[in-house]
Amino acid sequence: MTNELTIPESILLLALNDETGERKGAYIDYGLAGAALTELVLAGRLAEVGEPPKKLAVVDTKPVGNGYIDACLKVVVACSSGRNAREYVNALAGNRELTDPLYDRLADRGIVSETKSKTLFFTRTTYPEANPAPERELEKRLRAAIAGTGPVEVRDGAIIALAYYSDILQHNFDRDFLKTHKARIKAIAEGGMLPASATKAAIEAVQAAVMIATMIPIMVVAAT
Repeated sequence: MTNELTIPESILLLALNDETGERKGAYIDYGLAGAALTELVLAGRLAEVGEPPKKLAVVDTKPVGNGYIDACLKVVVACSSGRNAREYVNALAGNRELTDPLYDRLADRGIVSETKSKTLFFTRTTYPEANPAPERELEKRLRAAIAGTGPVEVRDGAIIALAYYSDILQHNFDRDFLKTHKARIKAIAEGGMLPASATKAAIEAVQAAVMIATMIPIMVVAAT
């Protein structure tokens, strides 16, 4: 994969407070899991099955070249192919062995810095922003997509959908902007703004992202 931000890296970066390095949003672990599955669909490792599609099948186990996404693929393969997407989200969400290297990847590239502090018997690690350029560029791109009138680019649509359901959009864009474009954000989150020229694989990838994202509130409620 390229050095550009992946969908999981984009979600994590949006979820980190720039100054304190603490996580924002209620459902980040589910958002990261959905983002990983979306990348695997885009990379041709997973494909939707069923009508309407609710399950994901493993079609290729070859690594994609990204440590976090490849580790997630191994978890999916271990769960066996053809399961409901919710099962894969649950298997991935909150697994620190998977997500810790994702923080490290942002730190290694100088986007965030790792900060450790001791509180009584615990060591607390946070990741304040070190280089604001990548997040500013990401936010600029997402803002243009949200404020636009036409179809959105596939990856941007997936990021917006997952950020919307992960409760982090409100931490990155002002309230008036989100209120003004509420209808379009909802349309993007529901998969209604796909580009007409998108390939079948791209369309299925966004549909998979939205399908996974819409499960987040349901799973949180079920777990409480």
